[in-house]
Amino acid sequence: MKVRRAKPKTGQYLPCTHCSKPIYIILSEVSIHKDHFCDVVCRQAWETSETKTVKCLQCHKDIRRPRCLRESRKTFCSKNCRDLFQRGRSNGRIPTGKIFKCAICGKDVYKHKCHTDNVFGKYYCSNECRLKDSSLLRKIYFSQQHIQTKPEKVIQDLILKYKLPYRYTGNGDFSVGRFMPDFVNTNGEKKLIEVNGCYWHNCPHCYPKQNAKDQDSKDQRKYATYKKFGWTPILLWEHELKVKNWENNVLLKIKE
Repeated sequence: MKVRRAKPKTGQYLPCTHCSKPIYIILSEVSIHKDHFCDVVCRQAWETSETKTVKCLQCHKDIRRPRCLRESRKTFCSKNCRDLFQRGRSNGRIPTGKIFKCAICGKDVYKHKCHTDNVFGKYYCSNECRLKDSSLLRKIYFSQQHIQTKPEKVIQDLILKYKLPYRYTGNGDFSVGRFMPDFVNTNGEKKLIEVNGCYWHNCPHCYPKQNAKDQDSKDQRKYATYKKFGWTPILLWEHELKVKNWENNVLLKIKE
């Protein structure tokens, strides 16, 4: 039976940088790392215990930052300094983008060269201004392939059958605020029809236990926007189109 001999140690004992506890370190690790720790807790405590002073790359102001941040990471004292540095307006850096006017409020908007090829030809300073432009929403809606749902086709056939004063606008042809209804009244009355699928819109009758807070809040914002602009929404659910005498029930609901 062969007896295995213990391998000679190829490292040395060094004190932990944080707690000074002696730990065994391999020679290859000694030459690579300057600081050594006995466990993860000591490393995290050492990284957050002290800070060091660095210069802001834009205004050269002294700022304090944790020791754990890498040396190669760019540091700025504020968001304004970071934006100025990225735009290249100082420090001898050459600007790589262009300044445009916001399509809604007219503020200056800086866009990097990789973002100047806008498909719609408009630029906005914030998401609030972007949502105010209804023409942009229509372009985005038309750029996406919209397929009419089965409940919408059923209601459209009902409108053509009884010659009701409604037209289909679910393809983005008409919008109220930032929302686009499915059908709009053409008789001068400010009425519109929304046809909701039971699963996708969290129907309380078919899916009472389903948790879809995001969809519920979106639908509530939609109906609140319709009422804000003076429109009366008529809500039709998918399950209402599958019962007996559904046509009479839907006609009564639309003509109310």
